[in-house]
Order: sequence, then structure tokens, then C-alpha cells
Amino acid sequence: MAKVSAASSTPICTGELLNTRYEFRELLENQAADIIMPDIARTGGVLEMKKIAALADTYYIPIAPHNMVGPIATMASAHLCGCVPNFLILEFQLGDVEWRDKLLDKPVPIVDGCIELPTEPGIGFELNRKELKKHLVE
Repeated sequence: MAKVSAASSTPICTGELLNTRYEFRELLENQAADIIMPDIARTGGVLEMKKIAALADTYYIPIAPHNMVGPIATMASAHLCGCVPNFLILEFQLGDVEWRDKLLDKPVPIVDGCIELPTEPGIGFELNRKELKKHLVE
């Protein structure tokens, strides 16, 4: 990865399958990426992802979180992105299933292509358990 990154004029973005700040540290120390993509669902949650973002910031590397799990991860990631200085862009899936917005008590608030952070407690949403039960896989 370091050789590819050094030889390419195209920014290298990676890390969606890494799990811990220790794995990201190796990537950053070897200058093997220009942008990293930690995934809140893989890294163990908000705190570990914030630590990864802080580590990347010491190397002047922006984060573009990978986020393909669902609306809860999207909103948790969005809140994290709102509080780190090296946030670049948040990947999120939209329209993959018609019931996605029904999993929360209200749809993810997207205005002009940007997620607006709610001011309610927690991530600003409640899980719609009744709708969730309709789509569980056993």
C-alpha cells in the first residue's frame, strides 16, 4: 500500500475493513493512505472511531467514514463527523430498501445533500422496533 500510495497521483483511500486504531496506526506510519475510511460498526463504536480520527489527524490525514450498515450507524457516524477536525465526507446508503426510513421514528434528515444533526438526546432518533421485527432474518 505504501508503494502504491507513493507512486500514485490519485489519492489512496482505504481502511473500511480495519478494526482497531492499532491497524490504522500501521497504515498511517507507513504513509500507505491519503484518506482513511474507518467504519463505526467495525471499529467498536464512536469512541474507538474518534480515537482513530484523532490518530489520523496527527498525520494530517482526513477521514471519510465507510458506512453501509443502516440508519443508526449513519446517524452515529454523522455525529462523530461533526466533532472531528479532519472529517472529509461520509459515505451512506440511500434507497437500498423501501423500508429504510421506517426503521427510525423519523427519516435521516438530508438537506441539500448534507445530513443535519438533530439536537435531541443520543443520536436524535428512536428505533422503531415494530418495523425492525418485520425485517429480522433468522
